[in-house]
Amino acid sequence: QNKKIALENSLNVAKQREATVLDFFKNSNLLLHSINKSNSFNAYNNSIKNLGLVENLFLTLVNTQPHIMQLRYIDVNGYEKIRVDRTKEKIVHLIKKNKLQNKSTRYYFKDSIKKPLNQVWFSDLDLNIENGKVEVPYIPTVRAMLPIEKDGVFNGIIIVNYFMGDFLNDFFKNSIYEMVLLNSNGDILKHFKP
Repeated sequence: QNKKIALENSLNVAKQREATVLDFFKNSNLLLHSINKSNSFNAYNNSIKNLGLVENLFLTLVNTQPHIMQLRYIDVNGYEKIRVDRTKEKIVHLIKKNKLQNKSTRYYFKDSIKKPLNQVWFSDLDLNIENGKVEVPYIPTVRAMLPIEKDGVFNGIIIVNYFMGDFLNDFFKNSIYEMVLLNSNGDILKHFKP
């Protein structure tokens, strides 16, 4: 009887964890579409005006969502045009124009060109890379990307990078069950044994 109850409870825990992940995907989708549909971003996207308003929009959104590590608009050629970062010390700041990078060689930009316009897609869980190098200490990251359009053709991406360390720690908090998170290839992403 105890074994039966434990198994039933484990299924409930698995369903709760699945709901947590689905909520994460849903909220990311809403965030990116809200930016794309905002008046200030549309004005900027159509005529490169209102840069200050869009920068303030990005700053406000990152300040209100502590799990966001970066929020960026990358143009059709792969250049970061707007970028807001949150440091490891949790300080949110706008990146100056001379510090913006070209991301045209990164997989998430190349793949976004081939993806359907105006549909959010997600990267694999991986480690954050800055200036071509994996950041140490490691920062588990997931990116949500929205390929946007202008006059029906690809016009860059709005991309949000999430800190996944706290998410994974919260995801695994459970006093009874030992959990393992695997990717679709069966590789272990997180294990109850460190």
